[in-house]
Amino acid sequence: MVKLMILRLCFLLFSTGDMSDEVGHSECRAEDHLAKEAFEQSALNLSLMQFQVNSLAANSCARLGCGPYNSEWPCQCSAGCYKYGNCCSDYNAICNKAPVYTFYLYRAQNQHNYPPENTNLGTLGGVLWYVHNEVVGRCHGGHRKFQITRIVRYKVTVRATAALHSAGMNFAVRVAFDKGQCTGAFHSRSVCGHVWRKYGFVVGCNILGQGPYPTCPPYGPHTAERYCPINYPGAAWYSLPGKCPDRRYDQQSASCEADAPGGFCKGSPTGAPDCTWTYTYAGDIDLDKLSGITKQFGSHWEFCRKGCIEYVKYGNRDRGHCVNFWNWKRSRVANQWRMDKLDKAFKAEYPDMPSDAELPPPVCDFNKGAFYKDLYR
Repeated sequence: MVKLMILRLCFLLFSTGDMSDEVGHSECRAEDHLAKEAFEQSALNLSLMQFQVNSLAANSCARLGCGPYNSEWPCQCSAGCYKYGNCCSDYNAICNKAPVYTFYLYRAQNQHNYPPENTNLGTLGGVLWYVHNEVVGRCHGGHRKFQITRIVRYKVTVRATAALHSAGMNFAVRVAFDKGQCTGAFHSRSVCGHVWRKYGFVVGCNILGQGPYPTCPPYGPHTAERYCPINYPGAAWYSLPGKCPDRRYDQQSASCEADAPGGFCKGSPTGAPDCTWTYTYAGDIDLDKLSGITKQFGSHWEFCRKGCIEYVKYGNRDRGHCVNFWNWKRSRVANQWRMDKLDKAFKAEYPDMPSDAELPPPVCDFNKGAFYKDLYR
């Protein structure tokens, strides 16, 4: 304020021509010098700010554009930048054109509750084929295999990363999880790390019969399990990588979570490498009620005690003993009937939620040839 008053006084003295006061004259010269310095410093600051703005703009996919690797660029906007750690900060926001999908996935589960991170889930047809092929063919100790009692439904929202979408897919290879640990796909456990590094922690899928498991001709030979053909409409399985996907649940740690945060995130997934999917619990259906066991026998233990079995897997019987719900595994019509009955059971139990028919899954667009060709570039 004092300097401003002196500058105003100097202006008056110069304008009137009265500069006889030596003290005032020296003060004005001093302030004039300071004013020039301040102006030059302000100009320098503005130049630096403009340089920083230009530098930031240069380090931007918004300015550089999305495309192939360019060695002259300070950061990259190419599909491989995540793998090499040199993406521009706005790469995902500018270059990711992947759509967002919301649909139901299902899991056959026992009475324990746990999140679907680092697990495999299926479509309606996919989960019923799994239960039909793997679970209801035994009745030991009053339980199904793995003590499965229900089918849990999740409302899942998925978005691919820019790297995966630029390869022409919204879903990667479906990897298997065992106790929370990725055990690979197509007989290769090492694929897990390659996928995370190349594409981020992306959701994978496979159409049943096309591999990695199960596989039917022409995608692979018949197996001793004799499960081909798979005639559940739209049967597919998915893999949902969470934190520490390369370790079993009992081996996870804080440092592992920091290094491998997984793809699960809260809110709508952005398609960033660590934000590719989210979920909400959407109900469950008891299998004994669905198949008629509760109504006929009261409990699964009593059903087993009487020598009953839901489905005879081997031999040519293709039906159950004491109940008919799982009869005719290879019949597409019978399988569709089972899918419709499960969907209607969810609708009856949770009337305010959409049915599976009202919230269908997207196409599983994983392409084995294109995926593996791009993965190891």
